[in-house]
Amino acid sequence: MTVHSTSQDDKISSAKRNSFVNLAEKRTRKVLDSIDSLSNLSNSSNYEYTESDYRQIISAIRSSVNKMQEKFERNGKSKTSTFTLKNK
Repeated sequence: MTVHSTSQDDKISSAKRNSFVNLAEKRTRKVLDSIDSLSNLSNSSNYEYTESDYRQIISAIRSSVNKMQEKFERNGKSKTSTFTLKNK
């Protein structure tokens, strides 16, 4: 059994916090950049899409955000999923 002093526990907690903040900021920026990139597909001069297409994209993103929220609320993991457009 390992007994940590309060000082050691604080250092471990601080390191975990710093790691979380660093990764959360990096990964959130990556997600936001990807969403910006997806929104560029709305340019109808360059792309052709249907209402169903973009609604499927938005639905998949919302579903993923909801799963992420559930993970945080349960401090656990849930299954990841992939995305493909229907009616290709």
